[in-house]
Amino acid sequence: MTETMTKKEMEAMIETLTIENENLVKNQGKTVKGKIVEMIESGINCIEDLAETLSITSKNVSSNLTAIRKDLSTDGKTIVTQRIEKKTMLAIVNLKDMNW
Repeated sequence: MTETMTKKEMEAMIETLTIENENLVKNQGKTVKGKIVEMIESGINCIEDLAETLSITSKNVSSNLTAIRKDLSTDGKTIVTQRIEKKTMLAIVNLKDMNW
């Protein structure tokens, strides 16, 4: 049985596929560390949400954070964590701003 789509449905599908393709191209060649940093900077700042979005475990995110902290330290930055209502929240901060 063949199902026909309306013009509106086809336009919506094309838009969705275009966005998905743009995201794939954008993320091509990026490491998990790079994706995590980018996501934190864009506002996704919870370990659990990062893990779910990247389809990895929270423990894997935490392991990557150790390496990211090392990389950021050369730029005078670090990642701070704070547990809030059973979620681990993250922020990239400049050490000079914290008087460290």
